[in-house]
Amino acid sequence: MKRIILFILTIAVMFTLTACEEDSQNPATEPNETEDPSLTTNQPDTIKTELTVWSMTCDKCVNKIKKALSELDGIIEVEVDLDEESVTVEHDPELDIDLIKNTITKEGYNIP
Repeated sequence: MKRIILFILTIAVMFTLTACEEDSQNPATEPNETEDPSLTTNQPDTIKTELTVWSMTCDKCVNKIKKALSELDGIIEVEVDLDEESVTVEHDPELDIDLIKNTITKEGYNIP
């Protein structure tokens, strides 16, 4: 039993050391103080929209929604959570939310 505990602790320490080495090799980048503020915009590059979606029952439903939404221009990422009955879509801010909703309902799912 002591050998198993020692083995697990050894693995944990090695994992921690490896993670620390990776962090030190990739330091966080500092903001560029010489950047011209007139060149930046306040509009986000993407936004996330979370929708409640009913009638999803299985992985086939998840894949069907992901496929349909991924075909829209401006969609970056789609996450579907069966347990929470939610669909989270990362998308271009100019993409109309109604288009996203209509795409989901056309696939046979309900949005309250």
